[in-house]
Amino acid sequence: MEAVLEIKLMDSYDKDNLFDIYARLQEERRLNIFLYSDDSLQNFFGLFQDQWIYIPIVDGEEAGFTAFNDFMGKNAFFHFCIWRGYERFTVDFGKMIFKTVFRNGDLENILGLTPENYRHVFPVLHGVGMKEICTLEKACLVRGKYRNGVVSKINKEYFMREVLS
Repeated sequence: MEAVLEIKLMDSYDKDNLFDIYARLQEERRLNIFLYSDDSLQNFFGLFQDQWIYIPIVDGEEAGFTAFNDFMGKNAFFHFCIWRGYERFTVDFGKMIFKTVFRNGDLENILGLTPENYRHVFPVLHGVGMKEICTLEKACLVRGKYRNGVVSKINKEYFMREVLS
């Protein structure tokens, strides 16, 4: 039987749901990977205020989260995390979320900033159609050390025409 995949939008001011995400990041030992410079609860709440937060659902169970922030005109950065056990759905959810955001909003580009040493993330980025556009030297503070950050992007028109076809 095929899994049922859904997306729900979460209110970024819902502290209870945000705390649940924070606790799950701690439980899965991913907090310092997701929030590499300051993994405090206060920083986490601050990072997620005024964002669009999408929760991927697999067969009725929450499978992670994706958030958009740092809006610059018609561009925004996205952040994502898929909980352990749901990794096989990462690209499918990425496409579902990007499709929703591009169709329901006025974004022209979705951007990502990934520490260069997070090599496991790049196949997922390529799977949703993102392309690396540049490397910023020492852009990401990861566990107390500055690492290069790779900036990637996907354009709305390209995504709708090429990735979804």
